[in-house]
Amino acid sequence: FVEEVFKKDPAPILSSSNLQLSEDDNILVQGVESSPFAIAYFGYAYYEEEADRLKLLSINGIEATPETVEDDSYPLARPLFMYSTAEIMQEKPQVADFLNYALSIVQSVVTDVGYFPVSQEELNRSRQKWLAAMGMGDPPSTGLTVAEERGLDK
Repeated sequence: FVEEVFKKDPAPILSSSNLQLSEDDNILVQGVESSPFAIAYFGYAYYEEEADRLKLLSINGIEATPETVEDDSYPLARPLFMYSTAEIMQEKPQVADFLNYALSIVQSVVTDVGYFPVSQEELNRSRQKWLAAMGMGDPPSTGLTVAEERGLDK
């Protein structure tokens, strides 16, 4: 939130006279309801549970939807990553098994808890990378890891 809204400068939000930080989404909802000027930032799944009590705001005219999250146009969306290496997966089969399990059930689990599913293309690419790491397939055509593709390898 600070990175996108305050351009990485936490001073405006941290110097707010009525700042209330909490890990408890219920506390944040109570704070938003008690003041017409309050804002809160939490997961979309929680917003959906409390949609009758909350107002979803768009950012620069872009509302949070499965489409705007998937195409990265909604600026506050953030993906969930799980990282490993072929070496770790081969040394520790339980890691490989867990990642395989996660790739097998991710779509149903994320939708059950109210998160946006990953695109089928991205899921297939992740499965292809898992197979390649396990020596059972060719690496994706880009040859890059997800971290490299997203510029997170620095």
